[in-house]
Amino acid sequence: MGEKSQSRRPVAVLVTLAIAVGVAVWVAGSGGASRASDQDRPAAKDPRHDGADRAVPDEPTTEARAPGATARVFLEVTDEDRAPIVAAHVEVKDLHGTAARARTDDSGVAELQLGPGVRVAVSALGFAPQTFIPPRFPGPDAAWTVTLKRPAAAGQDAVKAYGALLSPTGAVHDGTVAFLQAGTLVAAARADKSGRFAVPDVDFDVAHAVSAAHGERRQDRAEGLVLALPGGGTLSGRVQGPDGAAIDGANVRAVPQMVSDARRALFAALPKKDKALRESLRRSLSSLTYAVEARTGQGEDAPGTFVLGPVAAGPLTLLAAHKEGYIPDDKEGLSARSGEEVSGLVFTLKGAPQLVGRITDAATGAAVPGARVQVEFVGGLGLPDFGRARAGADGRYALSVHPDTLLSVVVDARGYRGYREGGLAVEDGGELEKNFALTKLQKGDRRRTMDYVGLGTVVKKVDDGILVQELVDGGGAAEVLGPGDVILRADGVWLDELGLQEAVQILLGEEGSEVELLVKKHAAPEGEQEQLVTLERQRIKYQR
Repeated sequence: MGEKSQSRRPVAVLVTLAIAVGVAVWVAGSGGASRASDQDRPAAKDPRHDGADRAVPDEPTTEARAPGATARVFLEVTDEDRAPIVAAHVEVKDLHGTAARARTDDSGVAELQLGPGVRVAVSALGFAPQTFIPPRFPGPDAAWTVTLKRPAAAGQDAVKAYGALLSPTGAVHDGTVAFLQAGTLVAAARADKSGRFAVPDVDFDVAHAVSAAHGERRQDRAEGLVLALPGGGTLSGRVQGPDGAAIDGANVRAVPQMVSDARRALFAALPKKDKALRESLRRSLSSLTYAVEARTGQGEDAPGTFVLGPVAAGPLTLLAAHKEGYIPDDKEGLSARSGEEVSGLVFTLKGAPQLVGRITDAATGAAVPGARVQVEFVGGLGLPDFGRARAGADGRYALSVHPDTLLSVVVDARGYRGYREGGLAVEDGGELEKNFALTKLQKGDRRRTMDYVGLGTVVKKVDDGILVQELVDGGGAAEVLGPGDVILRADGVWLDELGLQEAVQILLGEEGSEVELLVKKHAAPEGEQEQLVTLERQRIKYQR
């Protein structure tokens, strides 16, 4: 008997522990949750009833939920003054990780579907986060309130203002908010994943909310720091090849005029005197993206098609389709219409000529892997991912270019001086091989030291050509030209009707090649001012 009673003792202890743990879990799931949910406060408003102060469900019920069933919950998030917190981030977590996410709307309410065994985490910029187990609630619907508190130890909270950036479809997490005072930019911030932002608590005249998707909207401070961006429109169509075959994986890119103008205006409003503030604001605004993009190919039933948007209502400065190996196609004179779709757009891409070659060390001839090659087009679209490439392990590169267009190639690599050569062109459907040799940075070289092939002039555009402002040591122009001279013609092309970049492309070219110039000499006697000279293009070291 003694041996049997001793063998039962561990079992009794285990049963007692199991009961104790079960009681503790039940308390945490009922009493503890009751405290977290603030059940002593008035019931949350039901957004289905136009803000009526009415609890959910409409009819009280004591019917218990079936095991494993879910319930719809309207969660109201407020601050300590009972004011709603807009764009609070709500995350539901179960045993497997994050099960759902939501954000509170402009009335501080988020709708959730909750099941058993979950935890809810609520956070908002400027407030201490809170994580809790949902309370036991009867029936399929419920409504309850969570109050977030400001951190007591956050000393900077007193000098910060918190707000939210919203659109008709929800919070905007890719928007930049800027505040102006007497036309000068005094603060800027980037919205977080919930669309919330924080700025110094300063007086302002106008708040600009700039977003890639929805454009810009002004709002007075009297209406608070919830900035509502207007809804945009959508663009849809197809990208195809010259034979009409669909092209999947093409990128379609739109730049709204409204957003690019707002971005330009904000940069112009940067304060001139306060360098530290200017640099801080510049960093905030530099992260602003204002292009809306989409890729073609939405399934087997719609090859080559795209739907782009929402795009800020109004005219577009750029709408283009592009893909590696093809020449981009663009559309002009288009506008997006708020709440509407512009359909039937067709882009036709044709194969692009190729610029290929090898990048090496000028001293050793060894390959320079990872070197970047970028083509600068004159009159081209300047798309960010067209005309760019990196050298492989053997130093070789290949990139697509516009045909029969003067272009410059800029090559750079870590530890080397940059290199620029212009005046290049590739025939339609052809391939041009161009090798580049880079020179290593020497002691005393600035980080942005660059070699380029040209005449050694610093110029600007004037009515009758391009004006020579300065001469660079090492260039052929130093022996023939002087400041104040005007280059009227280059290799038979009159420069008065060309833009500055187009004119410069004619002056640039391969090392050792010559260019014939008609120059109006600034210091020459009357009647002898126009002179015809021939200069050799040379490799010149230039430190910016």
